[in-house]
Amino acid sequence: DAGYVTGDTIVCAGSTVVYVIDTVSGAAGYAWGYPNGWTVVSGQDSNSIQFTAGNSGGQVTVAAVNGCGQSLPALLQVNVHTPPIIDSISGPDTVCLAQDPLSIVFTAYGNNDVARYLWNVPGGWNIQGSDSLATLGVVADTSGYISVGAENSCGTGNTAGMYVVVNRTPFGIITESNNVLTAPTAASYQWYLNGQAISGANSLTYTPLQSGAYSVLVSSAEGCSYLTNAVSFTVNSINSLAQTDLRIYPNPAADLVVVEWNGRPATFAVKDICGRLVLKQNIQAQKTEISLNGLSSGLYLVCISNETGELRRELVIQ
Repeated sequence: DAGYVTGDTIVCAGSTVVYVIDTVSGAAGYAWGYPNGWTVVSGQDSNSIQFTAGNSGGQVTVAAVNGCGQSLPALLQVNVHTPPIIDSISGPDTVCLAQDPLSIVFTAYGNNDVARYLWNVPGGWNIQGSDSLATLGVVADTSGYISVGAENSCGTGNTAGMYVVVNRTPFGIITESNNVLTAPTAASYQWYLNGQAISGANSLTYTPLQSGAYSVLVSSAEGCSYLTNAVSFTVNSINSLAQTDLRIYPNPAADLVVVEWNGRPATFAVKDICGRLVLKQNIQAQKTEISLNGLSSGLYLVCISNETGELRRELVIQ
């Protein structure tokens, strides 16, 4: 009887492993057996043998041998693990800048023997959550190549990837001049009144025919769309305010802006591109200087309102 084989029962492909049996009395040598693809490094005829493991598992066997024959073999079942294999990566090959991160998701597919995924994304991309799972959420900023590999206790396997094109989404605010609404520049337009699409209103500008909340869906040639914040428009009362002689300068502005008009006292409000109020001040007739200190460079919407209505103008701060 050759006794028992001792050694690792789970090994990595390509690793060096050693198996041993206790010395058998009367044995002149030892006959070892091993799975296909394994190679002997040393110890073929001894009670201790060293292998380089192949990609397949199986039985490691050994029998004691002398001039009278050989003993019954001792057996040890060994399983072989390999570095994980990534077969493919799925996800959109075209995305829109500033799209909801939940809608930009990539998934790696491969074998199940993965301890951790290794994602690599282009510079400027923002990873949402963990980058060690099979599924990855991102906010894309520029076009580039995304790839993924995987690792386990046996090492790192191959990688798979894909090139992703990032298109620009039109952004901006609705401006008003002389009772005409103007959308941010884009390839196509759809105007809305109180959340309902206006039939045939598909141009850069729109002249309201009734009071209500107006918004516009602007789209790029690549299909990236943005729905602006709604602006309130009153047909009757706007007319009287629109007749006011209004000047806002300089535009673009830096530290301050001058408002000149011949209307009644009103409120001067500035909103950012997301519709957030960032500045509010009362103005009188004639001429008023307003400080812009603390406001970042960018595009803003100026709203001047009183009991007769409201006017909107675009203001650029440098």
